[in-house]
Amino acid sequence: MNKIFSTAIVVAGLSFSTAAFSASCADINYVSSNNPKGTDYPLKGVATPYNHDADWNYSGEIAGFATSTGYLDSDEYNYQDFKWRAKTSVTFPQRGPNWITVFDPVTELTHCNNVFVQEKPKATNPTLNVTSNGSSAYVSLNYEIDSYSKAARNNDGVTTTFYWEHNGSGILNAAGSVHRTSLSGSASRYINFPSTAGTYSFSASVSDGTYKTTLFLGTYVVQGGGTTPPCPTCEVP
Repeated sequence: MNKIFSTAIVVAGLSFSTAAFSASCADINYVSSNNPKGTDYPLKGVATPYNHDADWNYSGEIAGFATSTGYLDSDEYNYQDFKWRAKTSVTFPQRGPNWITVFDPVTELTHCNNVFVQEKPKATNPTLNVTSNGSSAYVSLNYEIDSYSKAARNNDGVTTTFYWEHNGSGILNAAGSVHRTSLSGSASRYINFPSTAGTYSFSASVSDGTYKTTLFLGTYVVQGGGTTPPCPTCEVP
C-alpha cells in the first residue's frame, strides 16, 4: 500500500517539503534488488534515467518499467549496449521511499528496486570574518540534509568542506572540513589562507553522501604581503 504522510523540518531558516510518500517493493510482494539500475537516491522532481541489463542480444524484445507513483513505460532492447532503458526518464514528485520495477521479457520476471526520493542538502546564513592579520578567517554556515538521504539513512553524518580561491583562478583549495552527526545545525571553523596579494573568494560545500550543495561565503582583498600555508586543523566547537 502506498502512503502519503506529512512532516515538518524547519531549523534556522531551512526547510524541506512537508509532504512525503511511502511505498516499498514489499508492498507489491517483491523482494528488493538492484534492478532496474540507476541511483538509489533520486532527487525529487528531477528526471532520472533507469535501465535493465542483459547478457547478449535480445533485439526486438520489449521490457516494461513502472513506479510507485504511476509511471509506465517500455523500451525495445538496445543491441549496442545490451540494455533496456526507460525511454522517458523517471520523475518522482514527492520525497520518501518509492519503488521502480522492470519486467524482463526474456526471463519473464519482474525486478523491483527500492529508492529513496530526497532533496539536495540545504545551506544558508554564510559568515566570513577575516582576522586582523589578514591571513586567517572565521567561516560558518547553517546546514540541513534530507532524512531520506544516504548519509541520514546510514547514520554517516554530514560533512561540510570549506574552500578558498585566489584571483578567480577556478582552483578551489580545501581549507578543512567539519563533520557533524546531526542532520541539521551549524558548521564553523577558523581557516588560514596565503596572504599573497589579490582577491580571495571563500565557499563551502555540504555533502549528504550523494549530492553536494555549495554556498558562497564572501570575498576578501589582500593588498600585499607574504605567504601563509592553509591550516589543516583548528575547528571551532
